[in-house]
Amino acid sequence: MSSVVQTVRLLALGGCTNLKYLFTSSTIKSFVALEILIIRDCTMMEEVIVTEGLAEEERISFPNLVELILEGLPKLKRFCSGYSLAFPFLTALVVKQCPLLEMFISNSITSNQKANERVEEKNLEDYVHTYTPPLFSTKVVFPSLEMLVIGEMRSLIKIWDEQLDEDSFHKLNHLIVAYCEKLVNIFPVNMVGRLQKLGVLLIGNCVSLEEIFEPQGLDVDADESEAQITAQSALVETTPNFVFPKVTSLDLCWLPNLKSFYTQIHTTEWPSLRKLDMIGCDKVQILASEILRTSGEKQLEIQTQHPLFWVGKATFPNLEELIVEENDDLKEIWHGDDDVKNDIIFTKLKSLQLKRLPRLASFCLGNCNFEFSSLEDVIVIGCPNMMTFSGGEVNTYNLQKVKFTEDEGVECWEGGLNPTIQQLFAEKVGYAVVEHLRLSQFLELIGIRSKKPQEILNFRWLCSLEICNCGNLRYLLTLSMALSLVSLKKMKVQNCELLEQVISEEGANLKDGIVCTKLKSLELKGLPRLEGFCLGNCNFEFTFLEDAIVMACPYMMTFSGGEVSMPKLHKVKLTGDDEDERCWEGGLNSTIQLLFTKKSVGDSKED
Repeated sequence: MSSVVQTVRLLALGGCTNLKYLFTSSTIKSFVALEILIIRDCTMMEEVIVTEGLAEEERISFPNLVELILEGLPKLKRFCSGYSLAFPFLTALVVKQCPLLEMFISNSITSNQKANERVEEKNLEDYVHTYTPPLFSTKVVFPSLEMLVIGEMRSLIKIWDEQLDEDSFHKLNHLIVAYCEKLVNIFPVNMVGRLQKLGVLLIGNCVSLEEIFEPQGLDVDADESEAQITAQSALVETTPNFVFPKVTSLDLCWLPNLKSFYTQIHTTEWPSLRKLDMIGCDKVQILASEILRTSGEKQLEIQTQHPLFWVGKATFPNLEELIVEENDDLKEIWHGDDDVKNDIIFTKLKSLQLKRLPRLASFCLGNCNFEFSSLEDVIVIGCPNMMTFSGGEVNTYNLQKVKFTEDEGVECWEGGLNPTIQQLFAEKVGYAVVEHLRLSQFLELIGIRSKKPQEILNFRWLCSLEICNCGNLRYLLTLSMALSLVSLKKMKVQNCELLEQVISEEGANLKDGIVCTKLKSLELKGLPRLEGFCLGNCNFEFTFLEDAIVMACPYMMTFSGGEVSMPKLHKVKLTGDDEDERCWEGGLNSTIQLLFTKKSVGDSKED
């Protein structure tokens, strides 16, 4: 049996519901060839290795293990206890859904006794409350680890100890931390030097997380105000500089208590960063702030607004994509020094997305000039208070549009980024972008009308309009309101018993008619009193209309009293079935007239 075990390279366990541990410290020595170890859904497992008969100075080694996955182990408390572990070639470690796991290696009784002896002169109760056991300590060695995934760890409070084995984590490339509800921070400050090969960092759904790096060097009482804390940190003579030379992707998602990257004044450098996402981080009020050269009081004021990063002009030299979404308190993306007019250059930025940021006032409120030499796509959706892009000049050489809805083709451009944002603010696009409107069972509705339609809806961005079962509706829109439907792609009107026309000519005098450049689909169904789409002498042009359905409209005599042009339409469907009945008489007016004539002739024959 021992010889067989010595050749095992892959060991995978799943659903072993009665298993409390997998190895003993003696049996694990036989698995010398083991390369992959996967343990999933073992509901009773409390530890992976039960240590027995080892001296404390001995180390348990996995000499060839390259991948370790621990997932769905609700009672797992530790990997082992009391002894050191070495994983010299482990490159991937995944720990998920282990809600009781706090320490990868827990201390033995002897170790706890020694720890108590070291603090016997201190207040033991204070020690217990201040000491937080880390997941990884000096007892575990990962010299080759490249990918680390930690997820759904309900009891995890701290990932790394301040003291680690000198060879561990230097090769870490991918780090994902998600759904760890008790984590307050991710790294100790002294771990920055171990992250020089980090390429991807994703942190998501950690509801208690306040900063990425643990604050150091601040000794304050619990009731001391945040302003006092930041004042102390502002007095630090040397400003820490965090450099991440290899990080290409940074995702911070759904971290409702995240305030900053690092509480104290600092600078950061991300020379390789290409993609930065910040989504659902409500307490961040400024994404990036320059360190101000003015008074400390002004610096303190900015710091209390929780800038995520303190930056310089060239912090993100290779950034290609910036996404900021779902932040209730964010006021500004980039805060510059108002007393120094800086030129901020983003040479590589191609895509900028700002979505659902109700308090965002500007990308930069200060007097900074921005140059976006590669910017091609800008999306601004749900930012009702964004008055302008920047207080300084903004140069975009390739940008020709700003998109402000999720639908394709709905965009705006006023010759530059500043005037475009200003125009969207003037039109209150952020407040009233209605893309899809469906009215059903409005039994008292007679018609939609307003002297100022923009006060009730911004029809300019409406893409889909559906009206059903509105029994008193006699018309849908006035001609003047229909003029604003420049983005409409689909219109459906169904089962409105009193509807006489879709568009009323009331109060309008249109010489040029109405041009609908986006409408592709028109459905009129179950309208027993409909006489026409528009009974007035108005011309219509439907440039891309391809699909028209007219069903159960017995009194519809014509489409419009004016001319109708629709170059792509070649049939009118009379049913909604796949194998539908169709009719075409060379044009929409002539086709509707033919259908009415046939209906009238048929009725007279029946009589």
